[in-house]
Amino acid sequence: YSLAADSLVDSFAGGGVKNFFTSGDLLIFDNGFGKNSRIIIYNLKELKIVDEIHTKEGCGLVYIPEL
Repeated sequence: YSLAADSLVDSFAGGGVKNFFTSGDLLIFDNGFGKNSRIIIYNLKELKIVDEIHTKEGCGLVYIPEL
């Protein structure tokens, strides 16, 4: 995701739909399946993961909110 262009510039690898949205400099997206799924918070300016949300039963974003 490009902050400057406000658009996708690359794609995620792997199966399944990757739901995502941006909030300021952060890209928030889900990854994985079932109990191995998680939500990842990625800082686009620093180009690194700043946090991950894991639960015993897995978790993911239900939809992409309108921005």
